[in-house]
Amino acid sequence: MEILACGTMQSEIKALKEKLKQNDELLIREKEKMTAHSKAHNGKLAVQSNKVKALDKDNVALKEKVALLKRYLSRVELVVTEMEERQAHSQKIDSMDKETQTSDLLQDENNALQEELMKLRASYHEVCLNQTTNQEKFA
Repeated sequence: MEILACGTMQSEIKALKEKLKQNDELLIREKEKMTAHSKAHNGKLAVQSNKVKALDKDNVALKEKVALLKRYLSRVELVVTEMEERQAHSQKIDSMDKETQTSDLLQDENNALQEELMKLRASYHEVCLNQTTNQEKFA
């Protein structure tokens, strides 16, 4: 019986060795799959990282363009404001010229209007000079 028990144990050992061998092979295949999956995942991460870097670079370029456009808009607004002031002064001068030419005001009133007209012309001239100076600064 001992021989029989010994033979049974040997066949059990052999079966266990075979099962262990199969498990080792399965483990090796799973490790290979995991390695391949990990490499693929790392490749995807690298691609995504490159995309993020490219987007960051584009973002910086866009921010620079926005800053440039804001500076340009600021200059344009300044010129528009100066032009509006210039037009308002010009309209006042034209209005006063017409009033001075067509009215029958007393001489004192006429002199006062002439004086105010001269002040407006001086102010208009100063606005024109400021505009020219500002345009030269921003050119």
